[in-house]
This record gives sequence, C-alpha cells and structure tokens, in this order.
Amino acid sequence: MAVDYLVAQSHVDRALSRHLNEPNFLVRLSKAFRMLQEERRRPGASADEDLAAAEHYLFARQSVANNFCNQGQMRALVIGYGSLKFTLQRVGLGKLMQTTDNPTSRASKDSIEWGLMGVRDGELDRLKHLPGSLPAPFNPDFVKTGSSLDDKIKWLAEKGSGYM
Repeated sequence: MAVDYLVAQSHVDRALSRHLNEPNFLVRLSKAFRMLQEERRRPGASADEDLAAAEHYLFARQSVANNFCNQGQMRALVIGYGSLKFTLQRVGLGKLMQTTDNPTSRASKDSIEWGLMGVRDGELDRLKHLPGSLPAPFNPDFVKTGSSLDDKIKWLAEKGSGYM
C-alpha cells in the first residue's frame, strides 16, 4: 500500500494545529513530532503507513530545524533507516527495528520521501528561525535507531574500530 499524501499531510497539520498556542515555532515542531510518535506507539496504530510517514516527516523536520543534526546527516539517516528496515523485513528480521512491542509499519519508498521532505523543510525552518546559525556538526546520537539494533551497531563499531 502506498502512503496517501492527503492523509499523511492531515496528520502533520493536525499535530501542528494541536500546538498553535506554542509561541516558539521550533518547540511547536518538536511537540507535534512527539504527539505523532506517542500515537504510533499505541497498539494498532504502529503499522499505519500514513501516520508513520507523517511522524518520519516531523522527526526529520524538527531535528534539522532545531539544529540537532545537519541536513546531510539526516538525509543519510532517513535513507539508511528506510533501507535497513526494508532489508530486515524482506529476510524476516523486521522485528529488530521495533522500538516497542508493537509491529512497525511496512518499509516504503514513500516513507523515505516523506522523511526527505522533512529534511528539506527543516533546513528552511532552521534558516528562518535560527538566522546566522551554522549547520550542526555530525551528531553521533542520531546514528541510534532506538531499537534492539543499537547494541549490535555499537558492538560492530567497536569491533570495526580495531581494523581501521
């Protein structure tokens, strides 16, 4: 199933509208992301592809806009996460990507595209709301997936560092 653009956008609009009373736009973005993240953690909602795309969009947008990481790193994370999720789902190991006991949404090109739109819009927000700021340097905390893979990635990085 493809992501329905209008449905995904309605999730984004609803989350941003819910926090209209927040005067700081960057805080508003973060609150909107957290709202959708909380919704996806509820049983039955975690596999909703439209909600997942909206959450991925707001995660990328608020991360870049707030200068938690730069747009290049977030682009790599969006594409890498989506590709890893797709690969693991194809070989029956998709459960490794879960951050809760609930199943994840299906990996899709559409969800990656929504994440990349969030990167683009987040950079525009950063330039507007943090004028004069330099893009954030590489942030190793954004390499974490939030899933059981984090310990495995850390182990691989530590093992790999001995060979470099």
